[in-house]
Amino acid sequence: MSQPESSPAPAWRTVWPAQLRMLSQLQKRDFVVLGIIVAALSALAIYGIFHTAPQGNDSDGALMMFAPLAIPFALVAAFWPLGVWRQESPERRGYFWSLPTPRGRHTLVRVAAGWATLMVVCLAMMVVTWVLLIVAELRLGPATLSLARWYVPLATATLAYLLVSWLTVLLDSPVRTLAWIAVAILGLRLVAKVANVRALAVAIDVSSASLGKALAGPLTAHGGGPEVVVNGSATTIPFATWGAHYVVWFAVGVVAVVLASFRYREVR
Repeated sequence: MSQPESSPAPAWRTVWPAQLRMLSQLQKRDFVVLGIIVAALSALAIYGIFHTAPQGNDSDGALMMFAPLAIPFALVAAFWPLGVWRQESPERRGYFWSLPTPRGRHTLVRVAAGWATLMVVCLAMMVVTWVLLIVAELRLGPATLSLARWYVPLATATLAYLLVSWLTVLLDSPVRTLAWIAVAILGLRLVAKVANVRALAVAIDVSSASLGKALAGPLTAHGGGPEVVVNGSATTIPFATWGAHYVVWFAVGVVAVVLASFRYREVR
């Protein structure tokens, strides 16, 4: 008597839409909260626009519409993985790992689906911002609205999402772990300063400043790094452009997510 054939694993073109549908249901609360926040801020902006006297024909040059959104989008993206894996920490992920798909790649699909929903939300907020700026231009006077660096908020949101996603994939308590990492870094920096371990203190300062620059976006083409004391005088460490910092931290985030996704854990 022949043995029954095992069910074949579903194709990735089937897994990907299923993950997107599941996340759209799982993150309903996130969508509602963000919708309320955006609606309230939009109403406040419209109130300010129509209660401000027109400025005439004066113009202060081109206004980059989206670059200032880099930091707000990075903050939203940092919390986004918590919604992607809501109530599905590794200790509760038995059902997810037991599905008939390769565990590591399935986890990466989930991370990618969460990133896709994040990008949709960010693009929607960019459209709202564009509309508000056009209304302000019509009401308060002509201004040059520039689309320069429109990609910056999307890039910073992607980076923040990656740098937190590996914690949510790997650990049961990512927020607590992130807080302890921050405390450990601050304590290590303090000890390095007190003990006059200059190389360690400089390494921590440079790494922190580099990450901050990568997440803040290219609000300036160049920027100085942190100040260090050399031979009794303060010296500013020269910094590269935003792109160089971004590429380094993006690579760190991708590697961390991949390694966390393929780490094996027993199904409970």
